[in-house]
Amino acid sequence: MPIYQLVYASRPQMPFDGLRLAALMYRAREHNAQAGISGVLLYSGEVFVQCLEGEREKVEALMRK
Repeated sequence: MPIYQLVYASRPQMPFDGLRLAALMYRAREHNAQAGISGVLLYSGEVFVQCLEGEREKVEALMRK
């Protein structure tokens, strides 16, 4: 089965401190693992860049949320 990869950038509506960022990453890791999705999340302090990998249908369903 081919791996589908999606990369996108977004800006948060409000700044993220260390605690909010850790909580976001915890929830994302838990949910993505259950869905069979892997990837990486980068945060510059102003912009998020994320790469998601997995079955196309699952990655696209996650992006529709």
